[in-house]
Amino acid sequence: MANWDECPKSLPSEGEEEDWLLLNLSLILAERLLLPQTVTIKQRGWKTKGHIQDVFCGSYSTIAITQEGHVIGFGLSNYYQLGSQGIETYYSPKILTAFKNSTRSWVKFSAGQHHTVCMDSEGTVYSLGRADYGMLGLGKGVSEKSTPTAIPGVPKSSSVACGERVGFAVTEDGQAFAWGMGSNLQLATGDEDDAWSPVQMSGQQLENRIVLSVTGGGQHTVLLVKDKQS
Repeated sequence: MANWDECPKSLPSEGEEEDWLLLNLSLILAERLLLPQTVTIKQRGWKTKGHIQDVFCGSYSTIAITQEGHVIGFGLSNYYQLGSQGIETYYSPKILTAFKNSTRSWVKFSAGQHHTVCMDSEGTVYSLGRADYGMLGLGKGVSEKSTPTAIPGVPKSSSVACGERVGFAVTEDGQAFAWGMGSNLQLATGDEDDAWSPVQMSGQQLENRIVLSVTGGGQHTVLLVKDKQS
């Protein structure tokens, strides 16, 4: 890729103006979009010093937990996936009031395309955002959620994850649960039906094995497992 030092600094000759302008614009855009930039989270009125403890990304959103316990987010919230009260986009980091007003201590987050799954320090799993395809794991007939809502049927967990339109939880005893869109068998249920409530993931490769972690992509899932001790 070209860099700024390679960009011609002298004025172009006649007939070269368009190429010169396009090269300069492409280099400026490349610097803005491709080079890592510092995200400033300190804003007027904030009591937090903004010391980040962990970060999590979804398709169109980012969530961070500070050492002080604040949950900060930015990006798309068109299905309330950041806990917003309206359909909006956060162009800069904001303390997410849906989590600030809770008495729980939040330790894990994961986000898909339009939904978020999170876990508190007690191992309880929650979801918010878009409800289509069972992405929230809250059963059929539910609407979008703008506040974290506990997912029934998931035992005490150690981690959570999302794919684009699915959610996962790994329990403390090494089981994996999944919910959401199943159109490409990514839920490990043996069929392509959507799962509106959590189902335990199963299959020959999971027999006599403990699940350590799970993660999902657009239409696939990867699990890290180990053999059970005899």
